[in-house]
Amino acid sequence: MNDNEKEMLPATTSLSENLKLSTKFISDDTDLGEVIQEHYPEFSHKLGMMGLHTCGNLAPSSIKIFYATGSAKFLCNVGCCYHGLEEEFYRNPYLEQDQVSDVSPGFPMCTYLREKKFWLGRNARILASQPLGRLADNKNLPSHSLMWRAVLQVILLRVIPNLSFKDQQVGRIAAKSTGFIDYVHRAFRKLNLDLTLSDEEIEKYFTEYEPKFQRKLNCFYQLRSLFAPVVEAIILLDRLQFLACQPDTKFCTVVRLFDSSVSPRCYALIATKL
Repeated sequence: MNDNEKEMLPATTSLSENLKLSTKFISDDTDLGEVIQEHYPEFSHKLGMMGLHTCGNLAPSSIKIFYATGSAKFLCNVGCCYHGLEEEFYRNPYLEQDQVSDVSPGFPMCTYLREKKFWLGRNARILASQPLGRLADNKNLPSHSLMWRAVLQVILLRVIPNLSFKDQQVGRIAAKSTGFIDYVHRAFRKLNLDLTLSDEEIEKYFTEYEPKFQRKLNCFYQLRSLFAPVVEAIILLDRLQFLACQPDTKFCTVVRLFDSSVSPRCYALIATKL
């Protein structure tokens, strides 16, 4: 805001007077200038878009909206929750066999990757969200819930081998569980499945696999986490390349805004338009 624009505001303007809330369904081609025109017509000719931790598809949608809004001249966007991205060339495993996604894809954005029909997949996108900096600083090994979930998967494959992918999602129930047996009971209740195993049989699974695989699982988790920045870099560079290829882009870059051990999603896409 320049000095002339500051003078346009009343001297007694309070935060409550300046804060305007608007509920609006938006799409990738929404012109946010219309919303600004409604509430702040004096500033509608020149505005900036900022998004801190824009979840999943909201980040690429914000970038597209930036170009759909003629009066938007500045963009600062920090993406997060990469697992929530909809990919153009990867089928969402949560969809039914004959179901077609009605969500606009958010990856890839740039022409180069789209021509190659490049995809990452859900596991890679989940990995991209891993807080490697925080793991390194805190020197933490994965919690017991990782081992619990791995052994639970063995049980599910043994007891109900034809269970679909989307019907295996138990969520974060480990923190509420008093032990592995309780964890399995909670998981089966959440999945609405009949548990035919006794507590002794459940415990036998754990005592069989935990000594063999706990250390290996920890090593795999740490090795896997090293690739998190690589996948995140692919996502960010795809967005940066999209920005760079737009004819009205004046400047674009990626900058590190935050300490990664405090805020793992610490990179921001910055862009200005002509």
